[in-house]
Amino acid sequence: MANTVKTITDRAQLRAAQAGTIARKGVLAYVGLHVAAYDRVKPAFAAGEKFFGELVVKGEKIEAQAQTQVQDVVAAAQTKAGVVADRVRTIVPDFAANDRVAELEAELEALNKKVKAKAKKTKASAKTVKVKTVKTETKAA
Repeated sequence: MANTVKTITDRAQLRAAQAGTIARKGVLAYVGLHVAAYDRVKPAFAAGEKFFGELVVKGEKIEAQAQTQVQDVVAAAQTKAGVVADRVRTIVPDFAANDRVAELEAELEALNKKVKAKAKKTKASAKTVKVKTVKTETKAA
């Protein structure tokens, strides 16, 4: 029986060592799987980074073109506005005449005051006329 216990113990230790070895190999296989997957995907990541870089370059080119077009449109609008302003200046007389308008309005106001003053004098001297009202009879139908 001692022999049996010793053999069972030896077998248990052997199997425990084998289990440890198997577990270690399983962990190493798992890590190896991740490394292999990374190695296979690495070129795709590099291609993705390269593609992203190409897209950035294209975007910068488009941005530069858009800025140039906007600047051209702004310059054309400013030129057109200048032409329209010049045309309006030739059509509309100088605004220095506005000073004369103010003078004429002041004269008009002074004349209106004189007219009102004379109207008051005229009303005071005018005779009042009394008007008699006559009632008319209405016939009943």
